[in-house]
Amino acid sequence: MKNITTYEKYKKVKENLSALSVAPGETRSDYFCTPKGAKVIGWAGVDGIHFCTITGFSEMIFSVSPMNTPGDYVHPLAETFEDFLRLLLACGDSAALEQAHRWDRERFDTFLQENPPTDEQKTALTEIKEKLGLAPIEDPFAYIQKVQAEFDYRRLKFKPEYEEWAPEEPKVPTPPEWKVCFGAGFFETKGYGRAGKEVRIDKHFHWGGADWFIPAVYICSGGVVVDIGVEATAESIQTFMAKWQLNDELRANGISVPEEEWELIEHEHPLNIDIRTKLTVNGTEMRMTRGSGESWIPEGCLPEGFTPNLEAGWIAEHYGLDKTKGYGFHRESFPWADGKKTAIKSMELTLEAAPVSMPGVHFRTPSAGEMIQFEHPITGTEHTLTVQSVEPLKLSERAFRDPQYEFPGHYMQMTYTMSPDISNRNFSVRDCRESDQPRRKPIVNDENSGNGMTCASAIGIIGGADGPTSIFMAVPVSKQAASPKGSVTEGWHMACSSLRFAPVEDVEWRVEFREKLREDINVTLL
Repeated sequence: MKNITTYEKYKKVKENLSALSVAPGETRSDYFCTPKGAKVIGWAGVDGIHFCTITGFSEMIFSVSPMNTPGDYVHPLAETFEDFLRLLLACGDSAALEQAHRWDRERFDTFLQENPPTDEQKTALTEIKEKLGLAPIEDPFAYIQKVQAEFDYRRLKFKPEYEEWAPEEPKVPTPPEWKVCFGAGFFETKGYGRAGKEVRIDKHFHWGGADWFIPAVYICSGGVVVDIGVEATAESIQTFMAKWQLNDELRANGISVPEEEWELIEHEHPLNIDIRTKLTVNGTEMRMTRGSGESWIPEGCLPEGFTPNLEAGWIAEHYGLDKTKGYGFHRESFPWADGKKTAIKSMELTLEAAPVSMPGVHFRTPSAGEMIQFEHPITGTEHTLTVQSVEPLKLSERAFRDPQYEFPGHYMQMTYTMSPDISNRNFSVRDCRESDQPRRKPIVNDENSGNGMTCASAIGIIGGADGPTSIFMAVPVSKQAASPKGSVTEGWHMACSSLRFAPVEDVEWRVEFREKLREDINVTLL
């Protein structure tokens, strides 16, 4: 046969292809990814790459690259040894042949232009032409592409250890059957009864500077389920992350961020859904009983090391959305007003924006009679806070009854008046510092008691804007404490600092406003 003769002639003239990165060596390979029946005809000299024939594939020449990724180790290069030599004549080295499977033509041609044959390679190529009477293949890229496109890779057989080194690629999870049940979240079905009937709405509207949509509602025996979404461009998400440097914070796995800054972050997040809703069916109002949410952030916007939210991606696919954008999804369930399924004639959804927390001025613990002036961030109104009293206090030890832990009990109470006054729902004064953490009590005659260890518990202040303030504790055995000392005169307000082990002498207070920044909106669904 002509091609066998070519190989034998090549061996007879003892032509060495080392200069072309096909060096002689062992004809047997012990690499896990070398197919069964392989006979090595040359080695590239780097990364264990070798070229071989394989029993059962006639005279075809293959490249084997152990450093490649699973499923990409072996590729056919030429139908015959003669064609393999002609490819080398065309490319000047085996490197372009071995990598051609992952390149397009432009990259292939660029590689050849940037890596012309050396003088040593030119000498070797000339000897092959003269001694074997061969000419370069005119279009090496097209030749290799055709050979690889027509090859059935399933025919290759490997050694048992191949599966240990290169297990099957994990299967990409597939979305479950789309079922929406009353009271359930996304992709929850077990225990929630029969799935509801989908009614496509595809309602889009602009609200509060964002693009919102209601893709569908679901009519269930227990009530109506409504899917609500907000959309954001990839550019807006990237701008948001750059502003707050969220990539670095997430990679650091939880940098401490002041509470007021987190409040701003939550407010400015382009996919934030902080709303209250009510559904009106046939003129009767239905209140939401359960909600759940998911967020889709495009891959290009995700911090390094984070993967896209699969479930959110499935939601976007179900509704035919453009996944290069970001989406916040919220699912809410509204029970029938009278407990019985109703034939729907009209349906309207009301969206109410939740109040947004906005930071104000900071000030150190003032004296009674001192005045702090500040401007309302929305109305621009000048307000004056006049301190009426400042008093360091301590909770009764009876407030904390736990044999293992001791709790901070010292705090500072401040009363004040406002001019013009602001509703307690829209204004508060808070401590910038968090409460001290509970600590373990000494345990007698127990060397392993862990005395002095920090407990992952928390104590904080609820309220503080007006009237008695309640103390709450998240501890192994939690109990509700009594209200702080003192009462508040009508028109006065009271703020309590965080709790500390040492008497509180100084507090950095911060002013916080809470305002709705957008009007409620009614959206007609049916």
